[in-house]
Amino acid sequence: MKVVFITHGKDIFPQIRGKYLLSQGHSVFFIGVPPLVPEGELFEKRIQYIEIPHQGYFPFYFNPQVGMKVRKITREIKPDIVHILGTYLGYLSFFVYSKKIVIENNGSDILLTPKKYPMVKYYYFTIFQRSDGVVQDSEISQKASYQCGARKRKNRIIPLGIDSSIFNNSVEKGFFRKKYNITENTGIIVSPRSLKPLYNIKTIIKALAKLSVTRKDFKGVFAGYSPENQIELEQLVGHLELTDNVLFIGQVPQRDLAFAYSDSSVVISVPTSDSLPSSVLEAMACKAPVIISDIEWYKSLFKQGVDLETVPVNDSDKLAEVILNTLEQKNPLDYSAISNKVLEAFSIENCGKRLEKFYYCLLGNLPD
Repeated sequence: MKVVFITHGKDIFPQIRGKYLLSQGHSVFFIGVPPLVPEGELFEKRIQYIEIPHQGYFPFYFNPQVGMKVRKITREIKPDIVHILGTYLGYLSFFVYSKKIVIENNGSDILLTPKKYPMVKYYYFTIFQRSDGVVQDSEISQKASYQCGARKRKNRIIPLGIDSSIFNNSVEKGFFRKKYNITENTGIIVSPRSLKPLYNIKTIIKALAKLSVTRKDFKGVFAGYSPENQIELEQLVGHLELTDNVLFIGQVPQRDLAFAYSDSSVVISVPTSDSLPSSVLEAMACKAPVIISDIEWYKSLFKQGVDLETVPVNDSDKLAEVILNTLEQKNPLDYSAISNKVLEAFSIENCGKRLEKFYYCLLGNLPD
């Protein structure tokens, strides 16, 4: 089977989605704008990478010139499946040459964009009617796709999966501390999400300021990327006199992130909206205590106080309280059991088998 993934570029999703397919002897291609993967993240060299330089007036997410290039490339490859990562890129489904087309909904593009821009629903409706199948990582995203016109038939929930060769409960400890010169007795509080407003980084920083009244021996590490927002956040850190307690390290390779999780005292992800955040699952796989915002996505998968801790959205007081309790291990959870649960349920092999089966169903090789 030949599978072509299309996304904007600077993306690791095709490598994760493609890893199991490659292990089963399928051919995998990745088409996108250079650089196709973030710096230091080329860990799957068996994929055939095809760059489309972005030129012209139109942006990549709606560019007829890109569409014509994609059409030419897919005609040459003759794929069985073209898998478009991101509903907003669905216009490319009108250009691709393929037996079957799959659209994958990615978080905010299906959960938030149609609410902010209602006209987008009509665009999405057209895309979903054009596609042969729809994939997303959670029930909440699937329900949102129905509201935008996706059919219930051939519509699957298939998580991205965790690469257990990187994220697991045996990741070396001490590497991250040594690299960033963080002492053994300092609690490491990691925020792995983007610095964009959706992820409420200001709330985390305000919570750290309240935590500093009680204890000083912590380091808040922000591993997200968003240059346009980082300046304002750094100013807030300075205003709250947290400069010695906060570190912005930017987007880092997956293996470095695993080292951060392994050394962390707590990992925080408190956005206003979410689907199935890989960063949270990866942290849990590394036995890191996790605090998330109390929103819908986790409720059918995990239990508050058993698998993770939750706080109300944008409640810095409660977040500071739960961080302190976690640092002081007042109510420790069974992090080894949580890691095993996550690694079993969300392994690349498990999720990859489900995706492969779905492809075969679309091609008529297996019953729906």
